Amino acid sequence: MFIETALGGMNVTTTIEGRQRFSVNVRFAQDFRDKIEKLKRLQMQTMEYGPIPLSAVADVSVSDGPPMINSENALLRGTLLFNVRDRDLGSTVADAKKKLEAAVQKLPKGYFLEWSGQYENQVRANERLKIIMPIVLVIIMMILYFTFNSFRETLIVLTSIPVALVGGAYSFISSM
Repeated sequence: MFIETALGGMNVTTTIEGRQRFSVNVRFAQDFRDKIEKLKRLQMQTMEYGPIPLSAVADVSVSDGPPMINSENALLRGTLLFNVRDRDLGSTVADAKKKLEAAVQKLPKGYFLEWSGQYENQVRANERLKIIMPIVLVIIMMILYFTFNSFRETLIVLTSIPVALVGGAYSFISSM
């Protein structure tokens, strides 16, 4: 509690100004917490021995931890970032998921994995396209029907779409 108050601060009360509420946070001044040597010399008040330095009751050191910890929906969130080169994003994330599932059998209670960033945007776009593409095809079919006034001619035009896709894919592959 002493270290939490010294470094991160502690809410001690709430002040009300008009209709707004503000938390009052207390922590040590920057001069007392900007260097590890100063943290070791912070005085703690004890019942039996009076004020003693923090270094007398704790090993104070700086160590590496997660590169980023956020708070989201009142939960701590550790973030791991990685970039993809010379591969498509979907297969890279699929391979990473397989390796992670093999390495981590079961997450502890309260932990979960979430894949976000560009991959999350790609998944969201794919889901949206699954809904939009059939709607667009129906609209195009209706426009063609009202243009030609013939269901047969509409189907003839629509059957050219797969042929055009195959031709486009063939020309792309042959240009490589």
